[in-house]
Amino acid sequence: MSVAGGSRWARVLALATLLSALLIGGLPRAHAHELTISDGLLIVRGDGGVQLDLIVDLDALALGVAPNAPGDELVAAFEGMTPDERSKEIAQLARQLSRIVRLVVDGERLRPRVSFPEHPGDGTPAVPASADEEPTYLGLRARFEATLPADAEAIRVGTSKILPPVQLTWLDQRHLQGRRELLPHGDLSAPYALQADLDAASVNRGAVFGPYVRLGVLHIVPRGLDHILFVLGLFLFSARLVPLLAQVTAFTLAHTLTLGLAAMDVISLPSRPVEVLIAASIAYVGIENVLLRRRSTLGGRTAPRPLPPWRLPLVFAFGLLHGLGFAGVLGELGLPTGAELTALVGFNIGVELGQLLVLAVAAALLGRAMQHSRAHRRIVTPLSLLIAATGLSWAITRAFFGG
Repeated sequence: MSVAGGSRWARVLALATLLSALLIGGLPRAHAHELTISDGLLIVRGDGGVQLDLIVDLDALALGVAPNAPGDELVAAFEGMTPDERSKEIAQLARQLSRIVRLVVDGERLRPRVSFPEHPGDGTPAVPASADEEPTYLGLRARFEATLPADAEAIRVGTSKILPPVQLTWLDQRHLQGRRELLPHGDLSAPYALQADLDAASVNRGAVFGPYVRLGVLHIVPRGLDHILFVLGLFLFSARLVPLLAQVTAFTLAHTLTLGLAAMDVISLPSRPVEVLIAASIAYVGIENVLLRRRSTLGGRTAPRPLPPWRLPLVFAFGLLHGLGFAGVLGELGLPTGAELTALVGFNIGVELGQLLVLAVAAALLGRAMQHSRAHRRIVTPLSLLIAATGLSWAITRAFFGG
């Protein structure tokens, strides 16, 4: 090989290595789905007031650290403060939450009172380190209370992008009715009519569709590392359009089927064996990519590789498993009352867009290089082995350690 050719392959391999490093940067995390969802409950009270309880990692938010910081360390940080310092931190947290959580009535923003009902207020933690639960000093519940104007017609809730998406439950004590709604971070909810009984059929489906499309995309890029690796495994088998399209179509049809059936409660399986099998599917695709060689080379370029007869049925079966994984996430998000089908379709479209984004990036970075006669040895084999090792590691961790 010429020096120029070697330099070209060095650049290709460096780029491929960088891509794989970015994608498997989350290797220590064995969980398949990292989409964090907060819970919220908004109560329209019969006395003319409104109360919003929101689940937030208050300790981490107050101290300005990552939400996954160890609880005992956060509790120790609060206990190391003087009473005045703690009071100032809590007051500052209340002011911060009043800015990042919005209660909007008829276009005007309310100024709610913010409190932390789980915090005892006597200098002791809400959940001590000796408890079975993760220790916390302030608790996990922030409460926002306000009085509604007598002639208020509609109320909306909004959050800052600092907070994760919120699965918001509305409860109207005046009519003993309610609804559920997924509230993406940074967005306002659909309006809730205060002067009329709730009509589930009147839900604004346009307001539901967009957020669920975005969440479907986010579940693939960047949070669905297991699905990213599986789709990359399909690409590495062959970057040519026909075999790639056949595999992606089989995968899409399968996971769309099980996602829909699971969302309608037609099928249901425990999440742990599903996640183990998803990880095993990633390992299998990577291993098979290594074992299957290209058929021939013509003039330094590869001839199209035929799909072995078992490949599409296996990809379809693996797609059924991945669909159950998607359904687990959708179950966590919940489906909004009156717009269940809209949310399901939107989420599935988002998933497909995320997969296409992964394939587009892979094709842009590696498409031409994959046509070379030495692509299998220099690109397919190392990346597929990396994918297989990741899947195998996850399968073992999920099966024996519950990760």
